[in-house]
Amino acid sequence: MNRRTSLALMMGLTTAMAGTALPAFAQDFPSQEVRIIVPYGPGGGFDTAARMIAPYLEQYLGDGASVIVENLPGGGGNTGLSQLQRAAPDGHTIAILNLPGHMGPQVAEMANYDLFELDYIGNITSTNYVTTLSSNSQFKTIEDLQNADRVIVGSDGLEAVDLFSTMDALEIEYTPIIHDGSNDAILASIRGDVDIIQFTFSTLYSYMQDGDLVPIILHADQRHPDFPDVPTIAELGHPEVLALSRGARVLAAPPGTDEAALEALRSAFEQAVADPDYIAQTVEANIDSMPTSHETIPAMVEGAFGALMPFKDLLQGN
Repeated sequence: MNRRTSLALMMGLTTAMAGTALPAFAQDFPSQEVRIIVPYGPGGGFDTAARMIAPYLEQYLGDGASVIVENLPGGGGNTGLSQLQRAAPDGHTIAILNLPGHMGPQVAEMANYDLFELDYIGNITSTNYVTTLSSNSQFKTIEDLQNADRVIVGSDGLEAVDLFSTMDALEIEYTPIIHDGSNDAILASIRGDVDIIQFTFSTLYSYMQDGDLVPIILHADQRHPDFPDVPTIAELGHPEVLALSRGARVLAAPPGTDEAALEALRSAFEQAVADPDYIAQTVEANIDSMPTSHETIPAMVEGAFGALMPFKDLLQGN
């Protein structure tokens, strides 16, 4: 998808979302700083998405609103999302989360949060994943990986079941190394400490363009025009992996968030993602965001739970 097409599609999608004015009963919100928790370290795709939308949320919350981004990495998202779960339900603490990724710890019964209980604001981006090799790896092709005794894969915790399922589908023997967020895993791959990583296409795009990472599998319905020689996972005979390797970056609020505050946040979100300047920024960053409203997210949560349940033993380390 080229930039002009992406921009036109996003303008069409978001225009329909932008018609909601701030309700009168929400005018007292926010009464203090609004904090967006990013449950990963700085520099990764989720951090970028949160920082990109924050000033537009400020603008549309209005009346001198302040929106800050706070990185709380650790535990594959557990540290940040457990804070969200326990936060005061007044709308001043929200978070960006990873679907289906953050359902992994919950399926494994290791999460201190419950995605079914959260109140949702909107889905910032829906994006495909890409599997890459380190340019410093001894392996150069999928066949090399399949013939190896073992390869090292870099992940950011239990939510990396998408990567593990890719390796299993292709019958690649692997040892996972857990990193504290995608940025650490990317740097490890560039150094050659790990052979394979798998994150969202937009997160890895610049590294692939620069040649630091070599794309080998695209998790999408069709090949990407910038990397026409990279096959899709479906072409390799495993379309079922797509249920786990398509991601959403979702904004959520604590359970039972005040209705007026929640409506104000949802209204600001819908106006933010429809803002032409915001859309232009996402296109420039090669993010095919395709935002959706809060109404679409419960089905995503249910879908993530269903897709990950067959991997419960793997997620629990059994």
